Amino acid sequence: MSAINITHTDLDGIISAALVRRGLKRKTEVIFSGPREISKTLSSLVGEAPRGVEIYITDIGVNDDELDEIVSSLERLRDSGCKVKWLDHHSWSERALKEVREVVEDLIVRRVSAACEVVADYFGLRDPETESLLIICSDADTASYEMEQTRYYDCALKVTKHLAERLIDEFSSGRVLIEDVLEIGRTCWEEVASRMDNPFYDGVYAVLLFAVLTHAFIGVRNVLFEFITPRVGRVVTSWTLFIIYVIILLLGIAEIVASAP
Repeated sequence: MSAINITHTDLDGIISAALVRRGLKRKTEVIFSGPREISKTLSSLVGEAPRGVEIYITDIGVNDDELDEIVSSLERLRDSGCKVKWLDHHSWSERALKEVREVVEDLIVRRVSAACEVVADYFGLRDPETESLLIICSDADTASYEMEQTRYYDCALKVTKHLAERLIDEFSSGRVLIEDVLEIGRTCWEEVASRMDNPFYDGVYAVLLFAVLTHAFIGVRNVLFEFITPRVGRVVTSWTLFIIYVIILLLGIAEIVASAP
């Protein structure tokens, strides 16, 4: 019997799903979900999942405002013979940990950089391919993006959603570098980078920064006039505000000049 894997749509969720397949050494049915959708996803499986099937939930946390619905669905799945195993790395409340643990077969929540680490440890996966996937996954989920593979895979997934299933298949078979997918990601990444280098965007950034600083100045002005003026007098307050405003103006001008081609 194949297992069901409910996983997140990002690179961590995809690599986690691939590692579940590697650990089980058999095909899994993948359902993509997230913390906002997990309640509906579990509810949809009640009465539909085959009796006795293993359900793995990876890289998905729990929102307490949906906890009652989640626990109710988990109870019904358990009563129908399903074996739910939840592996995650997000922050859970004590209430969520307690209530979910009572209705699933396994619940492992560890505060590590990525859920794929929890999955790899759960199945005892320490082969070279798994280690390479863990490095890519950690680089992505911590938003470091120090590796080209991480940047390209992440960018490819954002522009081509159907690649998720393929990556799970490829990663689970032990392939770490899928050249055509990396090429899609490289093209996407370079396009984004070229836009960021455009002087127009630098100018927009400078104007927005100036607007934010000006807004901050108005806030400081209100505070000074309300609390400081009665103590030091209006003249001192006005000169202080003038100096602050000149500094903000110079910062804004400097940003605009720096963004000029």
